[in-house]
Amino acid sequence: MPGMNHGSAGATDPGSMDMGSMDMGSTDTGTMAGMDHGPTVVGDGTKPELEGFKLVVDTAQLSMGAMQPFRFKIVDAKGAAVKDYAVEQTKQLHMIVVRRDLTGYQHVHPILGSDGSWSTTLDVPAGGTWRVIADVVPMVAGVARHRLALGSDIVVSGPGTDRSLPASDVRSSVDGDSVLMDGAPSVAAGGGLLRFSIGQNNKPVAGLLPYLGAYGHLVALRVDDLAYTHLHPLAAASTGRSTTSTIEFMAKVPTPGTYRLFLQYDPGDGVHTSEFTVEVKA
Repeated sequence: MPGMNHGSAGATDPGSMDMGSMDMGSTDTGTMAGMDHGPTVVGDGTKPELEGFKLVVDTAQLSMGAMQPFRFKIVDAKGAAVKDYAVEQTKQLHMIVVRRDLTGYQHVHPILGSDGSWSTTLDVPAGGTWRVIADVVPMVAGVARHRLALGSDIVVSGPGTDRSLPASDVRSSVDGDSVLMDGAPSVAAGGGLLRFSIGQNNKPVAGLLPYLGAYGHLVALRVDDLAYTHLHPLAAASTGRSTTSTIEFMAKVPTPGTYRLFLQYDPGDGVHTSEFTVEVKA
């Protein structure tokens, strides 16, 4: 398979995810030579072109269903495909895919070809407009740029009805997990402390396994324009299981508004995804 799909919302995936456009106070153990190329917070929704780099999608329309082939390139200001990228969280590129109504969330890691083209397969179970966001650190003349989040819409043919966003709630229950959120993101300079407590079968999980250099990853997408923020935990991951069932983030988002949070973590049986709706105040 020309790419790894790390799960729609609520799925467990034993071989899974990451990516990033925002690191507030995190220790990023997966960056190249220990370097942190963030943070970047996309304040007005992702765009296909930014700072001379452009996301060029080969096919802007897909058929509905699983394992849909998807190819794209990132080109520079001269139109040449970028072929060199820094490694962030063990990957050269992290891609978030989500329907415009914020359903069908998945995190995939496409494969880079020798010609600079990226390929993967996408799971698009409903028709409508979907957003793809590529999170990368391009290398220019051997020097790593800062993180860029490039986004583009794709149209999926077939039936699809927009779903209403779930109400704001501090608890998410999916696939036998019960995740409690304490705190909220902030637009303040230092961000707001977010703590997630993860339980299974009415008791805390016995620690978490590291996943792409961290014990958890959090993506925030703003309703309507899908402004994008990606965070990594405050605690650095080791090579073994953590000693706690909680994950903490210092979470800063670009503006007040309604956000959908996607938390991914591995309690020992693969990567799980829990979702939350939050209202961020000024």
